[in-house]
Amino acid sequence: MATVGVDIGGSKIAAVLLNESGEIGGSVWRRHDGPVDVVDLIAGTVAELSASSSASIDCVGVSIAAWLSADRLRVLVAANLGVTDAPLGQLLTERLGVPVFLQNDGDATAYAEYARGAGQGARTLVAIALGTGVGGGVVINGQVLVGAGGLGGELGHLQVEADGPRCTCGGVGCLELYASGRAVAEAAQDSLGSGNTAAEVVAAARSNDGDAIDILAAAGRAVGRAIGRIAAVVDPDLVVLSGSLAESAGDLIIEPAATELRQCWPLAAVSDPVPIRLGSCGRTAAALGAAAMARVALESQAAHG
Repeated sequence: MATVGVDIGGSKIAAVLLNESGEIGGSVWRRHDGPVDVVDLIAGTVAELSASSSASIDCVGVSIAAWLSADRLRVLVAANLGVTDAPLGQLLTERLGVPVFLQNDGDATAYAEYARGAGQGARTLVAIALGTGVGGGVVINGQVLVGAGGLGGELGHLQVEADGPRCTCGGVGCLELYASGRAVAEAAQDSLGSGNTAAEVVAAARSNDGDAIDILAAAGRAVGRAIGRIAAVVDPDLVVLSGSLAESAGDLIIEPAATELRQCWPLAAVSDPVPIRLGSCGRTAAALGAAAMARVALESQAAHG
């Protein structure tokens, strides 16, 4: 028996097949040109992986860049995919003929790092994914924090600037406005010229461009302030940074984040700042996490009849 994990975002889809012992038996990663039929794209990707394996697929985990209902049965809003109020889990279960479990992409990434990556052994893990936007997740004693309305762990929308600009979520001064790939690219327009991508900003910083280094340092300081805020609530023993921006920028973001965190650490009288580490699961992290969480959910269902 095998489990497939699929991660779908606004411009890419990634998937992994985990065999019964948890080893990766196949993977897919490709860009897609949205808008797309999400059910067709996910079903086709699962079929592709299934055809490459002799094992039978017994469940599928789907990670999606979306706000989900607390029971993880419905997509409330997946703006980049054009999906609103859809019973995606049910639609995919009917299409694939096996149980399908939905997860937010930040939660799935956090669980992957907890179960298989840089966060192994952590009791309370905070994961912040710095990509086009900013996602995140919190894992406490093996359980992902979901929250009353399903919106727990939305770390990209922690306020880091009280008088900052308005975010699309309705909040003000959210982390996503300062530390996402989109924010980094926008910050570079004046100094590096319009049309630069976050990857180009990182490349410029690696070539010792002072303005590019400053832009990434500012993103890192915003991350440090966000960690300070969440630390006062969940007291993590580790913070993992993942996502394309974190992976490419590395210490250009982590070191300013750690410096800022030392200055705003809320528990300084009794503890040292939490360590910040780069994630190790790479670009299939959310797919890996979705597969692992689906396996746990299926086993829980079987145990409870």
